[in-house]
Amino acid sequence: MTSVDLQIVRPISATTIDETSFSELLKHHKMLFFGDGAEKCKNIIKCDNAGFIAGIYPKASSLGQLAFPKFQRNEVEDLISFTPLYLKEFVAKKAQPVF
Repeated sequence: MTSVDLQIVRPISATTIDETSFSELLKHHKMLFFGDGAEKCKNIIKCDNAGFIAGIYPKASSLGQLAFPKFQRNEVEDLISFTPLYLKEFVAKKAQPVF
């Protein structure tokens, strides 16, 4: 595994994709899109700096590679006071009867 100095370039948020999504970043940087939303992005975002990779889908089982070094450094969450970050408001819908 290669060591890379990653930095946050944009805060985490739910994003509605349109023709201008990520346009400021894409002016000066290359970005790769993958996962469930990549195909949608590919049809909307038209920029030479945008690359789209098919067949890569993040899996929970892959998080171990990212989490283990933090565990070794004792960089863990306090589960008693931890609050999850939800990107979208959860709205429960009543199930429709099936006839």
